[in-house]
This record gives sequence, structure tokens and C-alpha cells, in this order.
Amino acid sequence: MRSRKIVFTALPLLTFGVMPLAAMPQSIVQVTPHAVSSKSLQTELLQAAANAWRGKLSVDTISGGHARAIYTVGFSPNGQVLASGSGDRTVKVWDLGAKKLLHTLSGHKDWISSVAFTPDSQIIASASGDKTIKLWDLKTGKNIRTLTGHKDWVSSIAFSPNGEILVSGSGDRTIKIWHARTGQLLRTIADQGGVAAIAISPNGQMIASGTYRQRANIWDMRTGKLLHSLAGHARPVYTVAFSPDSKTLASGSNIGEVKLWNTSNGELRRTIAAHKKEVTAISFSSDGETFATASEDRVIRLWNIKNGEVVRNLADHSQGITCVAFSHNGLNFATGSKDRTIKIWRVSPHSVPVS
Repeated sequence: MRSRKIVFTALPLLTFGVMPLAAMPQSIVQVTPHAVSSKSLQTELLQAAANAWRGKLSVDTISGGHARAIYTVGFSPNGQVLASGSGDRTVKVWDLGAKKLLHTLSGHKDWISSVAFTPDSQIIASASGDKTIKLWDLKTGKNIRTLTGHKDWVSSIAFSPNGEILVSGSGDRTIKIWHARTGQLLRTIADQGGVAAIAISPNGQMIASGTYRQRANIWDMRTGKLLHSLAGHARPVYTVAFSPDSKTLASGSNIGEVKLWNTSNGELRRTIAAHKKEVTAISFSSDGETFATASEDRVIRLWNIKNGEVVRNLADHSQGITCVAFSHNGLNFATGSKDRTIKIWRVSPHSVPVS
């Protein structure tokens, strides 16, 4: 096993390591990008990603950037940058191509719990334990607007698919819906308990919340009406995520359990004993075939959504893993940890399955 480290140009203490994790399986072959059209290539790459998670992976490690635990990571929709939020009260924006730090976004008075990008990759939002949400210009790193109104820590934020709406969840037992461009508060939804996590469905029609009252809830995005209250978890629900087709909601609890729900009728599809400790985050790949779970047990697991079986176990962090996020092209996912490092896991970009 070989590794290489590149020193970031922005901060001399930052290192970027690349380590191959496994040999390429025989079912994967190398092709040149010229062998297929660009549209066909993208389809092939997505299929390759679904298959290749079982084979050759590399991990890029970003260390030395944050002074405290990392609690949230997210890729920009254009795939050019990664944002991370930490207990050090800052958001870091990383240029993935140039392998350097672009911005350190300072201004929050408490830890950063969540980050989200607008669909056009122009604005990044950050949520904090200081009860506020800040919007930042991604190009300049300047604060555009600060949203206030929550009475407790803001746990989670997400933009709607069209970028017009920002949704936030809070420990104050509310979900707030904001106009993203003006910052106007459009609606407040009262949840049954403190909101630990929220997600917006890719079709833009639903909001999901995970609560400390041991439930996940699905709300109508337009009206704020409760569609389904999903009972079955024995402990608080720390994370929720929609599948790309919006037909499945995954919820994770603090006893290591993941449940998959039918979003149209609220029925439970599957329960998975996923981890030995709390499930801190869930993220779906863009093709909907795979989802990742992160946990305090220091393990990331990749799952096949159709049969609920483990595709891959990955353990490279030295402390609990707090967050996971797939890139929009489905070829990478990032994890953040209490060990203060970010890891970017990736498959070979020129590998496609043999038909």
C-alpha cells in the first residue's frame, strides 16, 4: 500500500494524502474517455461507481485545517469544492482540484452543525449552535445575510432543488422555511420534539425531520402539513435522508439502527442493525443504488438499498465519524470526524464494468 502527501498552499500545516485501499477486481477494466460519448460516459461512470465500491478505492485525507472536531461536510453541486464545519466555529471551503483552502468563514459564535450549497454552487449556508444561519458568497467568502429566529441551536439546513427555499431544523422543536434570496421567514412548523436533522426530497415536495422524540416525520413542503409520522425507533433519530427518486426515506438512531420507509404511505420497508453505536449521518449515492452510514463506532458502511446488505466496511478515522456526504456525480463521498480530519473516498474515474 502506497501513499503520497501534498502540502496545501494555503496553510503549510495542511496535508492531502492519497491511499489506494484495495486491488482492482477482475470485473473492472480501464477504458479511455474517448471510447464513449460524454452522456454515455456519465452513465457508465455512475454504473461503475455502484459496482466499484466493492473494488478499488482511494482515500484523500485533509488534516490540519480545523482545530476541533468536524461535524458537517458537503460537496458543491458542481463538484469543485468541499465545505466543512467544526467545533472551532468556522466553515472551511476547500478547492478539490487545486488541493488548497479557498476560504475560512468566520462569524458564528458556536459550533457549526450543518452546511448546504445552493444548486448553482454560488452560495453556501451554515447553521450553528449559536441559533443562527449564515449565508456566504462562495466566490468571495463574504457573509451575505444572517437569519435569526430559532430559540435553540440550529441542527440542520437544506436548500430546495430550485434554490428558492432554505429549510432549517432546531432544538427549539420547530422547522423554519425561509426565502433563500431575501431571508424572509415564510413558515414555522411545530414538530413533536427537538429536531436533530432535516432533509428535503429531491422532487421538492417533502421535508423530513428526525426528532429526539424517537420519530421521523414527513411534511408537505408547500403546505407544512404532516404527511406521515414514522414510529418505530426506540431512541432519538439523529439523521434522515431521501433517496434520489424521493420514494424512500432513511432514518438513523442513536442505537445504531437504520430504518427505510416508503414515503408515499409511511410504511416501514426494512430495519437494519447498522452500527454498534449511534448512526450520525446517512447519504445516498446519486444513482440511488447505494447509501452510506457514518457512526460513532468509527466505521463507515456502504449498503445496497435493494437488499439491505453491506457493500463495504471502511475504517480509517481514529475517532467517531460525525458526517458523510456523497458528491453529486456519485463517484466520491466525504466523511468528517472528531479526529479533526476529512476523508474523501473515491473510485477510479476511468473504470467501467465489463458487460
